[in-house]
Amino acid sequence: MGESLPDHELLPAGYEETLEAIKAEVRSARIRVARTANSQMIELYWRLGRLIVERQLQEGRRTRVIARLAADLQTEFPDVRGFSAGNLDYMRRFATACSKPLPYRS
Repeated sequence: MGESLPDHELLPAGYEETLEAIKAEVRSARIRVARTANSQMIELYWRLGRLIVERQLQEGRRTRVIARLAADLQTEFPDVRGFSAGNLDYMRRFATACSKPLPYRS
């Protein structure tokens, strides 16, 4: 078996620049994915809030719609956090306060 050369001697010219460019692309893509996911979650929360508001307008607030929805959603999506009665009430308030969620701008 022969001696191995140090890594820096095996790398082609321009390798470090290519590596830095790739790392920058990965970081940039990860930021875009996070922004898109956050934007989608905000829109989802607003839509859920609107559905709750509409239901409460039909049935009346005293029907405990939020508590029942929270229990049913937690049963349906046990690995998803954020569907407590308190969070659903925040979604309802968000939808009431905003006629439509503002589009996300980077």
